[in-house]
Amino acid sequence: MFLADANDRVFECRYNQNKNYEIKFGNNINGVTLTSGDQVAIYYLPSSGDTGKITKNNFNETTLNIFNTTRFDQIFNDIKDTTLDYVSVDESVNITATNTEDSTDFGEEESVEEIRTNAPKFFTSEYKLITKTDYESFITRNYKNFIYDVKVHNNSDYLNSYKSYLTNSLGLNSYTDHNNALFNQVTYSDSFDFNNLFVTIVPKFKRNKSVVTRSNYISPSLKSEIIRNIRDYKLLNAEITFLDPIYLAFDFYLKSASESPGLQIKDFTSLVIERSSGTIINENTIVDKVHNIIESFFSNAKLGQFINITQLNAEILGVEGVVGFYTYRSDINIKADGLNFGMYNPVYNGRDLRIINTNRNLSTFQIPYLDNSTALKNKITVETVSRTTNVEY
Repeated sequence: MFLADANDRVFECRYNQNKNYEIKFGNNINGVTLTSGDQVAIYYLPSSGDTGKITKNNFNETTLNIFNTTRFDQIFNDIKDTTLDYVSVDESVNITATNTEDSTDFGEEESVEEIRTNAPKFFTSEYKLITKTDYESFITRNYKNFIYDVKVHNNSDYLNSYKSYLTNSLGLNSYTDHNNALFNQVTYSDSFDFNNLFVTIVPKFKRNKSVVTRSNYISPSLKSEIIRNIRDYKLLNAEITFLDPIYLAFDFYLKSASESPGLQIKDFTSLVIERSSGTIINENTIVDKVHNIIESFFSNAKLGQFINITQLNAEILGVEGVVGFYTYRSDINIKADGLNFGMYNPVYNGRDLRIINTNRNLSTFQIPYLDNSTALKNKITVETVSRTTNVEY
């Protein structure tokens, strides 16, 4: 409200520290003040939390229900924009709606720590979007309930990283070979390929696979809304388009030096945990703890995630009763110490397959996930070993 003039009829709605909403009106300096005898009517939609979620195709060609009461109509007639045409109650029966996607997950309010982190990023931009951080903070703040993570790329990032990945890793030579790149280029990009800003967004309701085209991406309507909302704040010569995230699957993977890489190898690869014969912790507990370490890392991964194999190895070795572990290939009886993963794009059947056994940074349009968390847990086994330690006195 601090941007409002003295004659603006505005108000501020704030969710306070007591988890109540405060409604604040102007003071004739920033916004018009209320006067004695004024009546205030408040209309709002209550949240139902998890019970309010609607699955895809829950309603099909359902007619609209326009809310109205005598008082509401009186207020609406006073404040509505006379340059627009509004749907009347009589006209609404001729309009139907179908939900082709699940509703988004409801979001919890920002924690004190999140406010402390996010507020400076938003206010330092002074409502002007110039840097990548400005755009990311703006989108995060305004679409918090819809997105899980967001990264913004310039033309250099696009050509040197994303286009390079499509060409060199996937072997794609044109947009027609990659449906999502073609869809975004045709639908949201302008006729030029320069002065573009490319936005990569992982939806908050994120499925962990991208095998079905565009199933893990924000909806076209939300993309259009983001572009419309940004338009008033962005630089004049910056055009917004989208790079849908690349989901990279991870699974245990170990091949011999003479083998050609192939996805079938992961089906014969497992993780063997060496349990000390002197410990009382049982095998199932060790498997659960090791699996939770791996699953937790990937379930909290973000765009451009740093794959910290060193940290994962150390956490697994820190599990009570574990004295060692190795990745094992059952069909050719080879093994290698520590974690060895295969990383690949499932949409293209592992055409970009890479072996990950050391730390690695993903590109900012890539996000990792476990190919099948339950199946991966079933590939973790425990063997009991006796280790003799020589102590010199």
